[in-house]
Amino acid sequence: MSVVNIWENYLLTGENRLKPRASFNRYQKLTDALAGNDQVNGFKSLNGEWAFKLFHTPFDAFACIKQGQFDTFGQIDVPSNWQMRGFDKMHYTDVLYPFVINPPYVPTENPTGVYQRSFHYKNEAANKVIIRFHGVSSFFKVWLNGVEIGWSKASRLESEFDITEVLNNGENEIVVAVIKWSDGSYLEDQDMWWLSGIFRDVELYQESPADPYDLKVQTLPDTHYQNYQLVVTSEGTIQSVSLYLKDTLIKEFTVEGEYLSEWIQEPLLWTAETPHLYTLVINTGASYIPISIGFRSIEIKDGLILLNGKNIFFNGVNRHDFNPKNGLTVTKEQLEEDIIMMKQHNINAVRTAHYPNHPYLYDMCDKYGLYVIDETDLECHGFENTGDYNWLSDNAAWSTAYVDRMVRMVERDKNHPSIIMWSLGNESGSGQNFMDMYQAAKAIDPTRLIHYEGDKQAAYSDVYTTMYTYLDRLEKIGQDTNGKKPHIHCEYAHAMGNGPGAMEEHQAVMRQYPRLHGGFVWEWYDHGIEVEHNGQTTYWYGGDFGDTPHNGNFCIDGLLKVNREPSTSLLEYKQVAAPIRINWQNGQLFIENRFDFRNIEGLLLRYSLKEDNQVLTSGELRLPSITARTTGSLELALEIEEDKRYFLDVSIDEVDQSYCEAGHVLYYTQLTLGDRQRLFRLFEEKQEKTGPILINQTNEHRLEMSTERVKLSFDAIRGSLILMEHDGQTILSTGPELTLWRAPIDNDMYQLKDWTEKYFLHQGAETMQQLIIEDDAVIFQKYYGTTNQGWGFNIKYKYQLISNEQLSVSVVGEPQVFGTELPEMLPRIGLEMRLPRSFEQVCWFGNGPHESYWDSQSSVTKGVYEATVAQMHTEYLYPQENGARTKTEWLQLSNKNNKHIQIQFKEAYTVTVHDYTKEQLEAAKHIDELERADFNVVTIDYKQTGLGSNSCGQDQLAQYRTKVEPFAINFIISIGGD
Repeated sequence: MSVVNIWENYLLTGENRLKPRASFNRYQKLTDALAGNDQVNGFKSLNGEWAFKLFHTPFDAFACIKQGQFDTFGQIDVPSNWQMRGFDKMHYTDVLYPFVINPPYVPTENPTGVYQRSFHYKNEAANKVIIRFHGVSSFFKVWLNGVEIGWSKASRLESEFDITEVLNNGENEIVVAVIKWSDGSYLEDQDMWWLSGIFRDVELYQESPADPYDLKVQTLPDTHYQNYQLVVTSEGTIQSVSLYLKDTLIKEFTVEGEYLSEWIQEPLLWTAETPHLYTLVINTGASYIPISIGFRSIEIKDGLILLNGKNIFFNGVNRHDFNPKNGLTVTKEQLEEDIIMMKQHNINAVRTAHYPNHPYLYDMCDKYGLYVIDETDLECHGFENTGDYNWLSDNAAWSTAYVDRMVRMVERDKNHPSIIMWSLGNESGSGQNFMDMYQAAKAIDPTRLIHYEGDKQAAYSDVYTTMYTYLDRLEKIGQDTNGKKPHIHCEYAHAMGNGPGAMEEHQAVMRQYPRLHGGFVWEWYDHGIEVEHNGQTTYWYGGDFGDTPHNGNFCIDGLLKVNREPSTSLLEYKQVAAPIRINWQNGQLFIENRFDFRNIEGLLLRYSLKEDNQVLTSGELRLPSITARTTGSLELALEIEEDKRYFLDVSIDEVDQSYCEAGHVLYYTQLTLGDRQRLFRLFEEKQEKTGPILINQTNEHRLEMSTERVKLSFDAIRGSLILMEHDGQTILSTGPELTLWRAPIDNDMYQLKDWTEKYFLHQGAETMQQLIIEDDAVIFQKYYGTTNQGWGFNIKYKYQLISNEQLSVSVVGEPQVFGTELPEMLPRIGLEMRLPRSFEQVCWFGNGPHESYWDSQSSVTKGVYEATVAQMHTEYLYPQENGARTKTEWLQLSNKNNKHIQIQFKEAYTVTVHDYTKEQLEAAKHIDELERADFNVVTIDYKQTGLGSNSCGQDQLAQYRTKVEPFAINFIISIGGD
């Protein structure tokens, strides 16, 4: 195959690029080296404003550079993606390549950006001067002072060039041409926005002729994991190596040559729970080079992953680089904030899906304590749709390109203790090229494990890894005694929209079997692009920019909302991943320590005992010594009467840590004691009637039932309540009416066609069958069904006035099945009522404070909560069912005049309160498109199907599915206030 253009020559990965090496800084002073400050030798950032112009093709761009005419250029900030600055079109796909597949060729119409700027630089020490590009997508070529320096590929990998001979001592001009598509684009089909340009830092630094070109540090344990061998390998001679713990010198070694091997007695070991970092300072004679190191080992023994000789468990997350205003450009402040937030939410591991990150992220993982799967910049997902998933991966001619990406990552990141695995990439089929990558990585670093999910036989992966594995299959993997390699669930619990559900169940299975080492939730952050639309700030996703083909809102799938607020799913994951569990038995609290290394002695336990919502007693105490992976107990003297119901709220506070202050809640739970079936009653179900009840059918259409203060109006033909008034003021404007529908959540996407086109669950209708009038009650017998179905419900609605202020409502349904075709699950079985918008204040006794669903209740506790109707919503960038409060025993809505509507349930139900209908919610595709109703909608669910993770993964578990089944919803509406 003839290849003319270098950006389409897959046999070449760069020109004049320095060979890869570890990332480290050089300092003139020891104090600066220990402080790790900005006084790096000869450092100069080239971030900032550059002149910029986007051309249609590389040939147009190169012609402009040859002419040296930059007067017509605009401006762009570096680092940034040019699409985020209004150049070129935004485009999102999950799997598909947005161009014709014909490797290595890419479109001739290939947007190419030319960057130009001048800068002043002095090299007074006559050192080598290196220019470093941290990330450029996807091909770039560099000129300095009119001289071509070199070029490189692989967007998320570092590229360095020696510019010493061309650099002026004074003013300099640099020009960079960046081509959007290259042969490398076939290897970069990650689930993300296709964004281009110089999107990471550009900088200059100096190295002395006496400085080593590269340094590798390894820590190797003895057989007891107590003493560690410190091994330093230098490419170039060094004079001495000093080991510091914080600012204290522990030991200094003289080195003759390029190699040091010394045993360190009983160092503090690095783990994600105890991230003890030492600073190794290498004295070259010309510079001081600090390297943060952690004494730790990683290995597989007897089919288990061991860190420092102990089994470890991952509560991890997959993380993309993203910022809603800046695309793939992420500041150091955001990187650090990400890591701190992960730690605060009990996440202990991160997979750099699906490319290496900026070195600063690994520094933060070293510092705060996160295990890292460092994944190289490789994904060929689009080939899956061609019928030949292995098109490139099993093509030996592409081996150079594959291996280049692996080697550059391993060499740069090899000294970070947080990195315990290298990953060969993601979703690229299988083939010999992965074996080549595996062998190349092991040749550089035999101490770490290697991961690749696409290797189904685990031939070139040290771990057996799967993604979105259903629970029954996951359990079989755990039970497989023939499995010789440990398992990692590298992607699961797809956090798209409202969900995922059943995280607790997945955690339980993974905790049950030692071979299962946990997993990594997909993913950390929503990828919505911030735009101003119709005078509002909103966030767009695939297709909103006219991009085609696209995958819509499939990029809105993070635990962290695009405004950087934790989603409900992140709060849920914090609880699921918590390193502590607490149970109550026979007057004792049993505290399970799920840490792998850390003793939880000294953590503060707070408790509060409530009868319903009344606090009876509370206290706090420090935990005794409870070592890792063991259970301890505490006696708690509580007076419990068996015929009463109590809630014991318990929380565990963290001590001061680098990522949180003392008092940060590590874990909380609520234990129900006594009579678990007892409900919290606002009032007695029956009160003595205070006046006569009048029932009057004014005509065949209208039926009224009233007391002195309450009036109910019914449509006698349709058999429905159309108005409830109290002292002439509207209380209910519609309802209750049966509904089986919810505004679809993202995890319903694969059920949706059956629901709407086979079972027509969104088009339910009731047929009036019989009206029964009793002394104090009106009863409607009705049939509910959906279009063209052989099943439905016989329903009995009973409205009974039991006082001047109270209405008893009973709705009972029995399935009637004529055929054999039933839906696998219904979205819900619930009742919907409409109230005036003026009832704006909400109070309830049930789970809270935030939303919860049948399979997602680990992060809520039962109590009395207050909110406005607006605060009852959970905003999802793509609007969908939200805001449910499970296990609600009573609900109260109030207006500004202190009028309140109290609803007391016979059983605990799930309720939602919104100022929009489910139809309005479903119609909106962005949050700014959601129209509000002129009434409030209260929905009471007998059952609502759980969330699942079926946008990518397990659908709703059987125990969380609403079936065509008998149901009963009973409650009393009471009116109070003025």
